[in-house]
Amino acid sequence: MSDPTSPVEIGHYDPGIWAYDVYVVDSLAYVAASSDGLLIIDVSDPTSSVETGHYDTGCNAEDVYVIDSLAYVADKDDGLYIVKYTGGGSGVEEDHILKEGVSLLNLNSGINIQFSLAENKKVKVEIFNLLGQSVEKLMDGVSPAGIYNLQWNGNNGIYFVRVEIGDKIYREKAIILR
Repeated sequence: MSDPTSPVEIGHYDPGIWAYDVYVVDSLAYVAASSDGLLIIDVSDPTSSVETGHYDTGCNAEDVYVIDSLAYVADKDDGLYIVKYTGGGSGVEEDHILKEGVSLLNLNSGINIQFSLAENKKVKVEIFNLLGQSVEKLMDGVSPAGIYNLQWNGNNGIYFVRVEIGDKIYREKAIILR
């Protein structure tokens, strides 16, 4: 910038949604774009920036940091995603997902529990009623790396979902109303 007191816009890229954070490496801008996830924009010609890659984090991407070919994307509702950009086409590959938490969604039809494992781990998912009594055990054992999406269609009421992944325990309250 030749004169910091009088900046001049030389280019603009509108992702169509809030851009929370940006990290630029060489000619690529990695943009944490809320519900659009991670956008990768070629800014080699700032007057004509173009999207070259995209990865949908599932909820609200708010922060991004890039080192080597890996983008670390913090999703407000869905944890940390580690995404590898290889260029060309969509060029985005999910290297693996590390979630420091469990996503729980209350649906009219029941409870949806989502989590992912970067490696094989012991997993136990159990539903409890208000009295602390176990009403359903959805998983109990060693599970391979991957993305998991469990659904439980219980009766109307208030429940507690307990998810044990390795030595970490996550507890969430859930309500089913139909």
